[in-house]
Amino acid sequence: MISSRWVRPEYVPEYVCSLAFGLTLMLVGCDGGNSPGKPEGAAANAEHEPEGGQGEHREEAGVVELSPEAMKRADIRVESIGARTSGQVIVAPAELQPNADRIARVGPRVAGRIAQLIVPLGAYVRAGQPLATIRSPEAAEAAAALDSARSAELLARRSLARERELFERKVSAQREVLEAEAAFASAEAAVRAAEARLAAKGFSAPSESTHGTDPVVTVTSPIDGTVIERTAAADAPVGPDSVLFTIADLSALWLTVRVPETSVAAIRRGQTVSVVVGGMPDRPVEGRVDYIAPIVAPETRSVDVRVQVPNRNGELRPGASASARFDLPNRPPSSSGEALVLVPRAAVQELNQASVVFVPTGERQFTPQPVTLGSSYGSEVEILAGLEAGDRIVVQGAFTLKAQALRGAVADPH
Repeated sequence: MISSRWVRPEYVPEYVCSLAFGLTLMLVGCDGGNSPGKPEGAAANAEHEPEGGQGEHREEAGVVELSPEAMKRADIRVESIGARTSGQVIVAPAELQPNADRIARVGPRVAGRIAQLIVPLGAYVRAGQPLATIRSPEAAEAAAALDSARSAELLARRSLARERELFERKVSAQREVLEAEAAFASAEAAVRAAEARLAAKGFSAPSESTHGTDPVVTVTSPIDGTVIERTAAADAPVGPDSVLFTIADLSALWLTVRVPETSVAAIRRGQTVSVVVGGMPDRPVEGRVDYIAPIVAPETRSVDVRVQVPNRNGELRPGASASARFDLPNRPPSSSGEALVLVPRAAVQELNQASVVFVPTGERQFTPQPVTLGSSYGSEVEILAGLEAGDRIVVQGAFTLKAQALRGAVADPH
């Protein structure tokens, strides 16, 4: 006889397990699984199983459903896609460059040696800010000439005051006063000339507080901008032809686009251009055409088109490669032009090793649709198969749907 006390499973005889299994089958067979012996938990779960659309997030048969709150947070945007011919879209390689109208190459105006370097490479500077100081023999000579001119002016001023006093006392003639006034005016002119020579060479005119110290040339920035190049080194010899700093205003850049000569006629100044910079494929920026070269480059048979690109946050860097897309909706579609179905890059996601877009299939339901990708056209990509013109897809918030599809969660995460 088997004791009712708890027995470890490994010690339960085999015939007891067989007997228990047989009794279970008999009970199930008698009432088809609906007898009172059925576990209450299973029945409860069957009664309270969530129906479609009641959960905050649901993924069933590839369908992702979001609650109204999740929809709002994800900022889902759905749009219809259109078709264009290849002749109505021009994509050309390009390169970012500093704005040549806002770049300065700074150096000294005299020969000498660098005394102090004040700003490092990459620093942002304001117009008039000191960049470096330079010791120069010319500075010493010019400072000495200015001191001499100031001394002569002081002497002429005192002589004029004395002659005026003597004239008032009827001791000297008016002619002597006039001569003293002319001498004083000449001395003043000499001081102004000495100061102008100092300023023209970039010297800081010595004041009484700096009298007796070694005069230096202060190199200052002529514009607001970033130090993008610095060739200066401490105590290095320099001359009037030396370029010590290159400063560029990077708040707006130039994008030079090489457009085929057969397509440039459709481009106009002021036209909006979508720019995709290498390393930022999902964040296109917008620029405007401000110059179209009047000549064709004979080597490439292309025309340089310059685009002004804003760079207020400083993310774009000169020298980076890019591509520019020109949309030409007013250009007549070519009968030989290939029809293109283009979607934003952000709309295409990788899911289960396949490229998909999300198609709305309900009020808040979205189904991943596999697609075949073609060529890139700036901030958009061509769809070769899987979509047709007029189809509605998610163009914003697709990454959120992808994350939800991968998790397959049933609860709304906060």
